Amino acid sequence: MPVAVDTRDGIRLVFEVEPNQDFHGLVCEGANMLPSKFLDDSFRDRHGKIINIRHLDQVIKSINGWYQERGLTGMVSYAEILSGGILRLQVSEAEVNNINIRFLDRRTGEPTIGKTKPETILQQLTTKKGQAYNRAQVKRDVETILTMGIMEDVTIIPQPVGGEANL
Repeated sequence: MPVAVDTRDGIRLVFEVEPNQDFHGLVCEGANMLPSKFLDDSFRDRHGKIINIRHLDQVIKSINGWYQERGLTGMVSYAEILSGGILRLQVSEAEVNNINIRFLDRRTGEPTIGKTKPETILQQLTTKKGQAYNRAQVKRDVETILTMGIMEDVTIIPQPVGGEANL
């Protein structure tokens, strides 16, 4: 926060700044799918050097990109510098919590009872409860259901469960 100082020439703003700490370690929470080697490689040359916010921003973008490239839903949701030069990253990864099958009436769009048993459809899905939410895999599951010829339209609607990164 700048400090305003009155002078005869006007107001002078004084900014007090402190350099970032030297980087001495990384704590990454919530990154169950992200390989630790990926993180190690991202920070390999930074140990003992001042934590560079631009570099940190690039690393966060590359972590987020790693998830995107694989069709996974995950991202760095929080980063902070702890005392002693420890960098803490919080990663949020979406996981499939449950799969619900709902049938809708063609004319009204209201829920109805389908002719196909939900278990029959669930057996065809490669996406399972407890897995990482993978957009490419879900897309293949939709195509599989459509190929069965028993549905005109299939829509996947991910919904957050509580405050966690579960769908």
